[in-house]
Amino acid sequence: MIVVWIIAVPVFLYAFFSAYPFAFLSFAAALKRELRRYYINRYGKRWAENLVEDIQRNMLKSGYTKEEAEKVIEEGMPELIEVLGTEYANERIGRPSFIEENF
Repeated sequence: MIVVWIIAVPVFLYAFFSAYPFAFLSFAAALKRELRRYYINRYGKRWAENLVEDIQRNMLKSGYTKEEAEKVIEEGMPELIEVLGTEYANERIGRPSFIEENF
């Protein structure tokens, strides 16, 4: 039974995507968008946490209190994650393609 599924599923997908090529483009674009979102969230958070540690250390050396430093960092954290994660995603898989933007 498993052998039937191993053979039947790829044949069905090939036939379906051959008959409906735009369905394949939509599927591929959705996969690439999900991969991009994953990179932005995972690596953006990782890079942002490293950068925030340095910023917080420098702010504390400059005379800010810990609460003030955390407040400033908390306000800018989502944008920082987005920017750093987008930078990593663009390096890893390239800028968003026409297909990714329009399908």
